[in-house]
Amino acid sequence: MTTLDPTRGQARAGRGAGPVASVPPRHHADDALLADCVSGALDPAAALVLACHAELCAACARRLADYEAVAAMLAEDAPAVPLAGDAL
Repeated sequence: MTTLDPTRGQARAGRGAGPVASVPPRHHADDALLADCVSGALDPAAALVLACHAELCAACARRLADYEAVAAMLAEDAPAVPLAGDAL
């Protein structure tokens, strides 16, 4: 499971710095992080951080949407696997 490393983050805004949305993101999610998010391999906290980042960063939002589109196409082409009788 992939997690975000808080030591790699940007400097945090101090008190009275205003809303985070006023500062455009300078760092972007890498391909591995985006792929892990779309595949469900990202832990929930990291997925939330990435979702919040994508709300503020149009570039990452577009890339995340591209990964989701590819995942949807791959899922359509995947063969159906029967569910085991005791799976639920």
